[in-house]
Amino acid sequence: MSAVVTELFLAINGYEVTAADDDVVWTWTAIAAAEMTEEDITAWIRRFASASP
Repeated sequence: MSAVVTELFLAINGYEVTAADDDVVWTWTAIAAAEMTEEDITAWIRRFASASP
């Protein structure tokens, strides 16, 4: 659910997630398992969010 909210938030602000679906699943599984820090998550979003055309 949080992945959907993140994508919606980005879309409202003119961005889209460019990561492959399996990367999104892996990342959100890592978040749920507390294997990523806030800094890690921020870096991931910066890496995989790009301005929508």
